[in-house]
Amino acid sequence: MELQRSGEMVSSAEARRLVAKVQQWFNATPTEWLARPDLHSALGEFYADLGPDYYALACDCFEGAIRASDREGKVPIRAIEQLANVESHLGEDLNDARKVASAIERLTQLVRITGTNAERAALLGSAWKRKAAVQARHYLSGKRAELEGMKTSLARSAQAYRAMASELGAKELRPYQTLNWLFLWSLTADAAQRRMYLPHVQRCAAAANAAFADDPDAWNSTMVADAALVTALLDGSLDSAGDVALANLISCYDDALTSALVSPKQRDSVIAQIELMALFHRALEKSRGETAATTVGARLEALTERLRFPLPLGEG
Repeated sequence: MELQRSGEMVSSAEARRLVAKVQQWFNATPTEWLARPDLHSALGEFYADLGPDYYALACDCFEGAIRASDREGKVPIRAIEQLANVESHLGEDLNDARKVASAIERLTQLVRITGTNAERAALLGSAWKRKAAVQARHYLSGKRAELEGMKTSLARSAQAYRAMASELGAKELRPYQTLNWLFLWSLTADAAQRRMYLPHVQRCAAAANAAFADDPDAWNSTMVADAALVTALLDGSLDSAGDVALANLISCYDDALTSALVSPKQRDSVIAQIELMALFHRALEKSRGETAATTVGARLEALTERLRFPLPLGEG
């Protein structure tokens, strides 16, 4: 719980220290506690929070929690959701599309049994996006057959997000799902279709601003910058007026990410999503024979580089 609240990026040494501390607690517990599914579920969340080096252990814990007899009903469905989420992260880190596919199948079965909601739609969209990322890297490394698979995975990811997104003219806005869907949809939509959604994105930005006024948390803050990026992708400004648009986006994200409300872990998550968009653009640009340093993919890479390594004060 302390680790989740801090939102800090844990160093390798600190992670090892925390794991050793938890292991000491486990060694001191009554033997029957080791069979408790709720304890395994909590331990899975702990390992997941420690990052990629501990994803495999997190998967083992979540699987143990789900398999165990839970007569007291202490293991939430969240354990299944989080197992799939960590599996998809692990699969992407290992460049293993089959591992990500396992996460997708797990979520698909869960939705089939229990129905969908905003959280599951987002997790399924994220899992398909991570599978697309593995395929995109394979394609960029020379495996041309991966291109069609990447396109299919991106379409499935967009479909999952769209299931809970707000359509044009909808009274109720869901900015998170809508912006995630439009990020992916913008990859293949034609210019006329993209422009139709510009007012919709502005409504999402306004909703995020209003939400930030009521609840000034990190996600409401960064969602406004995400809306600016979606706008640039929809109106073509990253292509036609790329340098100006890039400077504006750097400013938007700097304002959002330097807020005291945004933890290092949240900052890393936001930048990682932009890196995925850069990856997808690069793969699609390669398929079209576009290799210039001024493509949308190149500018998205420049944006992530600047956000990960900000210039010292007084420069830029």
